[in-house]
Amino acid sequence: MRSSLFLVVLGIHFSLSLYGQKVPHSEECKELNSSFKTSLSKKDFHQSAILFNSVVSSCPEEESSVLPMYLAFLKKQISSQQNLSLKEQMIDSLERIYLRLEAKQLYSTSEDIQRATYLMNSPNSSNLKLDELLNRIIHSHPEGCSETLIMMYYINLNALYSSRQGDLKHEFWKRMVNDYYYILNTLSTPIISPETQKTLNLYYSNITSKCSSIAESTPYCISTLSSDDKKRASELNYYISIYEKAGCINAPQYNQLLDSLNALDFSNYIFLKKATYYRLNKDYSKEFSALYFAKNANSDAHFTDSIQLLEARCMLNMGNYSEAFNLGIKSSSTFPSELREIAIQAVLSENGSCVQDEKQKTFNLIYALVLIMDAKRSKLTISATLEDTVSKQQPSAEKRQQLEIISGQTAYLECWQISFKIP
Repeated sequence: MRSSLFLVVLGIHFSLSLYGQKVPHSEECKELNSSFKTSLSKKDFHQSAILFNSVVSSCPEEESSVLPMYLAFLKKQISSQQNLSLKEQMIDSLERIYLRLEAKQLYSTSEDIQRATYLMNSPNSSNLKLDELLNRIIHSHPEGCSETLIMMYYINLNALYSSRQGDLKHEFWKRMVNDYYYILNTLSTPIISPETQKTLNLYYSNITSKCSSIAESTPYCISTLSSDDKKRASELNYYISIYEKAGCINAPQYNQLLDSLNALDFSNYIFLKKATYYRLNKDYSKEFSALYFAKNANSDAHFTDSIQLLEARCMLNMGNYSEAFNLGIKSSSTFPSELREIAIQAVLSENGSCVQDEKQKTFNLIYALVLIMDAKRSKLTISATLEDTVSKQQPSAEKRQQLEIISGQTAYLECWQISFKIP
């Protein structure tokens, strides 16, 4: 009580003495500063708080000198404090000192790790300030990262993402994605335990498993890509892999990402992904165009065979049975059975636009059977379902006789411009 009364009287006396004076370093300022230092030596938290406020409000020119002293004092008090409630008050006071140091441009980022650790133990800490510190630590001081700091950073980032709206929400989504890969690929792997890895995966999966939330954030991610081509490509590949893992590759945003990556890397695998996107959206003409560019970007024989198969399927889906047939009967060292099946399906599907009279239609059905017989002689594998479908559509003996179709005769199919012997 006596010390509190002394502080009040000292403050009143100081204010009366200061009134009208313009000298910055008065005897009263020195006296107040001295009293503040004494409170620190006595380890009096409450008294030092009152005196600190008096010094900085009445003697602002003294603030730069007392801030480091008060910072060191609070750190020691926090480390030895057993009372949780009082400890939290001290941490809040310490954070206010850090903010003052930042305002005066006296703050050193070497304090980041310790400061973040304090804030992690205060229920009153700002998520944004904690994010600022932890983000700076893991990117600027990775050598000082611990599993605890990494975990807290990612959990706090998720909390910010969950509580924000609009572009700010998308920004946090983007950072959760980019920093997930940064933590796993760039930070020293020995510090990431399997348990921590599992937790990180859980939070990451939570924001990347729904097509709607992925699509919502994609336009922002594209508009804020890194200006560095290498980093830009890495970011785009991250987002593309998210769509693929979540099964969202029919989304238009997925195609936008592919276009953005294609501008940096004109490669066959991107065109293959675009072809898949167009196929899923039943835009077969664009699928075929993408396959064309993919084929021209790679001369590998196996890859060329793969493209031939995809082109044949694309033509079949488009209803271009003639082109599907031509691709299907071409030789292939990699996919001979698959291509032969497409040729057979094309023949079966051609039911009037090319084959017009009844005899030609019947020849067409018989030719599908001939293709299967030829495939078996060549030891190709034809699905039982397709073989059964062809068998059920074969003309009866009565119909053969009616149309004057005899085994051994040569038939000409106008549709495919080929001749074959009737079995």
